[in-house]
Amino acid sequence: LMQFIHCRLACITTLLISNYVKAIKRKWKIQQVLFVLLFKLEKIFIILGELFQTFLDDAARKRLEEMYPKADVKRDDIPLDRLREILMDKLTQMDTDYSGNLKKESSSPKEPSPPPKETTPAQDKAMEEKNLGNAAYKQRNFEAAHEHYDKAIELDPNNITLLNNKAAVYFEEGNYEKCIEFCKKAVDIGRENRADYSLIGK
Repeated sequence: LMQFIHCRLACITTLLISNYVKAIKRKWKIQQVLFVLLFKLEKIFIILGELFQTFLDDAARKRLEEMYPKADVKRDDIPLDRLREILMDKLTQMDTDYSGNLKKESSSPKEPSPPPKETTPAQDKAMEEKNLGNAAYKQRNFEAAHEHYDKAIELDPNNITLLNNKAAVYFEEGNYEKCIEFCKKAVDIGRENRADYSLIGK
């Protein structure tokens, strides 16, 4: 759990840096820059507080006992899947709330979206393999998911989303060392190819 929280905090730190760089490029006032950073930090502490409260809250424990009637659920062994679900929901909500507040605070015009890049046949095939891997992942068929993601990475080695997906499979399998290895590989490739910080942060 702590490894997972550490990874997510590292990703959020990357997003903070990304937002700061964007703010500087857009010549925001210092008040707007501080608002962006403080809003993110405030949300992080709220999320962590609610997450750890799950360990201590008897009502939460009872709800989990109802969800898992056959399991012996105690304060010290609340299912990791449930904790991950809570954290991911909060992180998603954080990004949504942040985007809404940022639009209200900033009067800067929107930058035009770049035209979609043309893909090669190899990249198209990689996306097909990725979709097959995603389907296998949702069915918790991790062996098949690994096979499809490996084929996709072979076809499109600079696509860091594929590496992130591969890392997610390792995370579900409990192989945290391999998960971290692929996350680091995705970050390295993203930096080499000057990918967007928000994409690297994922």
